[in-house]
Order: sequence, then C-alpha cells, then structure tokens
Amino acid sequence: GVGRDDSMKKNIGRIISATLIILAMYHLVVFLIPFVHTDVFWAAYGFTLAAFAVAFVTLYIAFVRKPNARSQFYGFPLARLGVGYLGIQVVAGLVVMAVALWLPLWPVLLVFGLLLCAALLGLISTDTVASEINRQDVTLRRNTTLMRDLQSRIMQMSAHCTLPEAQKELKALAE
Repeated sequence: GVGRDDSMKKNIGRIISATLIILAMYHLVVFLIPFVHTDVFWAAYGFTLAAFAVAFVTLYIAFVRKPNARSQFYGFPLARLGVGYLGIQVVAGLVVMAVALWLPLWPVLLVFGLLLCAALLGLISTDTVASEINRQDVTLRRNTTLMRDLQSRIMQMSAHCTLPEAQKELKALAE
C-alpha cells in the first residue's frame, strides 16, 4: 500500500544519506592525511570503495527490498555482516595506506581480495538462510490457517450431528 511505499522511500533515503555521509568522512580522512599515493594506496582505496558498495547493497536487501517487519528482522544478520565487512575494510585499508611505501602490491590484493570474497560468500549464505526462514514462515502460516479452517468445519459438523457417539468423535477430531 501507500504507507509501505512511503516507508520504503524513507528507508532508502536514510540508507543513501548515511552511506554518503560516511563515504564523505572516509574521503576527508583519506585525502587530508598525507598518504603516499602508490599502487598499494590505490588498491586499498579501491577495495574500500567496493566495501561501501557491498554495505549499501546489503542494507538495501536487508531493510528495503521486503519492507515488512519480519523480513527486516531477518535482515539484521545480513546488515551486520555487510557493515562489519565495511568496518574491517576501512580500518585495514587505512592501515595499509599508512604503510603503502613499504608493502608490495600482491599481498594487499590477495588479502583484500580474499576478504571481499569471504564477505560476499557470507552475505549469500546469510541471505539464503533468511529467505528459507521467510519461506518456512509463509508455509507455516498457510498450514495453520488450513488447520484452523478444518477445525472450524469439523466443529460445525459436530454441532449438526444427531448421533451422540459421532458427535463425540467429531469434537475429539476437532481438538
């Protein structure tokens, strides 16, 4: 409905705003501190920008894609993983930038590449688990509704039944 659309727009607005503010702060730190801009610096910078993108997409998937409360609750582990990866990458990236003159490029690419891959695999598996839980919740609600409907119909049948023994069995079945 309309309320859901407004909530979705507000959530996406908040996520974009927060991401842009943190990204601006990151750029202030990175470009005001006199880091030497070597290939290692740029690799750390690039992987950190990728981490911002991963965190943004993760927050979108966790809190905007399915804006109902249950989906958002299940989205918290996903969001925590995406934001946690961003935090680790920002800190590690700044440390690498500080010592960029003394580091070869290949270990930086290897470590940050593995970290990105691990984060992406974790996000995929976390999203898969959340989707499965949502699917099971829907199935459970459907089955519960069906069982209540059957119970109601059996109780109606027992009320119209004239045989005391059959009425007793129908009530027992309904319970």
